[in-house]
Amino acid sequence: MKTANMSLNYDAAHLNTVEINNDMAPLKIETSSNDKIEILANIPIHSFVPGTNVAEHFIVDENGPVMTIDLEEIPEMNKPFLGASDSQVWIRVPKGIKVKATAENMPMSADGLENE
Repeated sequence: MKTANMSLNYDAAHLNTVEINNDMAPLKIETSSNDKIEILANIPIHSFVPGTNVAEHFIVDENGPVMTIDLEEIPEMNKPFLGASDSQVWIRVPKGIKVKATAENMPMSADGLENE
């Protein structure tokens, strides 16, 4: 098994809203310490094949002042039969940006946000 570690950063100076749709892994939304949207992830892959691009499952789109982040399911991701998952995604958002987050079957938490 291999763990894919992701770190993506986006300028947020022009944004007023971030919409997050999570179908990937447990998600923690936190306040960024700078003016960037930061996406961090630790994703265990059970059958890693060289050339596998985990980043293609992190879909980020900007439409004016709104950024949409879609975290798509990764088929090769190690999913526990029983117990907690080792997978984790963090999205850090600067103060003052409105956050809307949805998930079908994934746990989410928001910690220390100073956002609507």
